[in-house]
Amino acid sequence: MRQLLRVLVAVAIFSMTPLCAKASYIASVMTNLAPNTFEDGSRETVFDTNADGRFDTGDVIAGIVEIRLVNSNDISHPDHIYGIFSQQVASIVPNGSNFDVFFQPTTATGLTLSALTGAAQPATGIIAVYTDAAGFGATGQVGSPTISSLLSNPPAGAAGTVSIKDYASVITSNGTREMVIGVNPNQEAIAGNVDTSVSLTGPSVAQKDYFHAITTTVGSGLALPGGYSLMALLTTGQTVATIDFGLTILVSPPDVIFGNTGTGSTGLATGFQYQATLSSGAARGGSNDPTYPVYSTNGNDFTSTQNAVGGFQDNGTFQVTPTTIAPEPGSLVLFGGLACTWMVGFAARRRRQTA
Repeated sequence: MRQLLRVLVAVAIFSMTPLCAKASYIASVMTNLAPNTFEDGSRETVFDTNADGRFDTGDVIAGIVEIRLVNSNDISHPDHIYGIFSQQVASIVPNGSNFDVFFQPTTATGLTLSALTGAAQPATGIIAVYTDAAGFGATGQVGSPTISSLLSNPPAGAAGTVSIKDYASVITSNGTREMVIGVNPNQEAIAGNVDTSVSLTGPSVAQKDYFHAITTTVGSGLALPGGYSLMALLTTGQTVATIDFGLTILVSPPDVIFGNTGTGSTGLATGFQYQATLSSGAARGGSNDPTYPVYSTNGNDFTSTQNAVGGFQDNGTFQVTPTTIAPEPGSLVLFGGLACTWMVGFAARRRRQTA
């Protein structure tokens, strides 16, 4: 009996060892079993991949997203969460005098999410989320470590030599990837068939995930011949499109399981449930931003210094809903310690009873 009790105590102690693993930062700021709201701002570079001078199918928008508020709690002093994204225009469909624009995960060589982050990402990923519990801004940034927002303080480097890749490198060098949001590559249709394509022309039975924008009158001009000439004129006070998406969480923190958050929006009325939803973001111009963003006619190369004024900024609010958040390691260790104490006490009582 004594030998058995020793074994049980040892097993209990060793079983608690994995519980000392570090909890994800995202788990620490979310509320379980409820929609969690992430409010963001972004800086975006536009790549005219076919150099035809207008915003059209095949062009790529890539950039960074700063998460400022989680459930209305400010986490941006310093920043703790950034997203890095790359999305490619899959189709542009006339909608009255404006356009519906549908995006897909970027497939253009040299402009994929993996190329921008410098690490392998899911092929259908659009946004990779990086965190730093201590706060970003430790290295490689103007004003570090007291200034951390990449939206207003660019990476260190001579004026005119900083590329979107430099922005991403500050994030990947200082943070840990905890999530990837994108298109589910194996979405089951209502009829039971499976569609493995990622080309989005709008939500359908077989391809429900989507990333969508509808242009404003000002933004519609970008899709017309010579439209990119407008980029240098669009300011942060001019909205060029409203944005929404319904996507899948492809990579989750190890201590979080996500469920569905809600249905699509902006008149798409799919009725589908999505794990990550954005209901109404606003994309604006950026020609009066002295540091960022810009658009590029340099071809498919993230590392090229961008050679033209103007790009996009946007603000949006997206939601995710965790159905399981593992208890913090500290509480688990405490529980484990109490369990071990109980077992040791039980063993002592057994010895006294058998003495």
